Amino acid sequence: MKKVGVVGSVGLPAAYSGFETLVENLVENLHPRFQFTIYCSRFFYKKRPKTYKNARLVYIPLKANGVQSIPYDLLSLMHALFIARCKTVLVLGVGIAFAIPLFQFLKPKTKIIVHMDGLEWKRSKWGGFAKSFLKYNERVICNRGKHVLVDNQGILDYVKETYGLNPYCLTYGASRKGHIDETIRQQLPAGKYALAIARIVPENNIDLILEAFSKLEMELVFIGDWKDSPLGVSLTERYSTFSNIHIINKNFDVNALFTYKEFAHVYVHGHSVGGTNPSLVEAMHFALPIVAYDAIYNQYTTNHQAIYFSSADQLIERIKSLGANDLNAIGNAMQTYAQKHFIWEKVANDYAEIF
Repeated sequence: MKKVGVVGSVGLPAAYSGFETLVENLVENLHPRFQFTIYCSRFFYKKRPKTYKNARLVYIPLKANGVQSIPYDLLSLMHALFIARCKTVLVLGVGIAFAIPLFQFLKPKTKIIVHMDGLEWKRSKWGGFAKSFLKYNERVICNRGKHVLVDNQGILDYVKETYGLNPYCLTYGASRKGHIDETIRQQLPAGKYALAIARIVPENNIDLILEAFSKLEMELVFIGDWKDSPLGVSLTERYSTFSNIHIINKNFDVNALFTYKEFAHVYVHGHSVGGTNPSLVEAMHFALPIVAYDAIYNQYTTNHQAIYFSSADQLIERIKSLGANDLNAIGNAMQTYAQKHFIWEKVANDYAEIF
């Protein structure tokens, strides 16, 4: 049984973002072919079991995000290489890419795979130094890394054009997991509503979506981490006065999210930076018509068959112009494509080949 370490996630059970969902599904689908060691932030989990779904859990006494993320990832990688003695290590993100060549030299027989995620240095939340650092890490891993992985054709094209490297390209999976939560169902808008699920950060165009729906009659249910940042608080104060806009603080409950998606009329996706977004893929599995920000990553994810916008006025126009036939056709196209390309079993098997 081959030992595989996973570095760079918050940990398991998955309750944070797409990386954690990816890790959980790899563990579920690839045991017993691989024995996983998953590195977890001690600060995120009150309960700390030693194993989860047959994977070994190792807790690092640092936070997985923010300024502590770099030592967190470094300690995790060192443990995976020198203590757990993993034969393959999957590093999620480029935060410690600067150190990968050294570890490749020290452990030449170990395969270290770096998942680039999106083009992290483009995110507006980073200041000048952080952007430069992340850009430097991207350059190091693309020029000197032996095994680089991306999750979207748009990023693959960028890496090939910029660095002359042809990385692995593996997407995410999703499913219609869950069932209807009657309590949530009773709280849904009475009429047709649009659904958006996102972190409240500038590059997800939260203000653009809210501005558009403040001028539309259609209801909007927007789920996000509204209370976790000044941006979220200020947007909540500004737009919660509109009767058709329903701001819902983050809810990771599987059945609650299933219910919101099951009864939505259309899904609005504002992400402008990154690769294949897990929440978008999940919406596609529900046959939801997708209205997405006009970014190349979103176009590839939706196979160029969704509706795209790049401004609040365009979003208003797109929503108003959608007829019932258009919605059905787009929703069916999204589901058909997702069921062929975004299935966890397929994604996990693709990872297994690389491992």
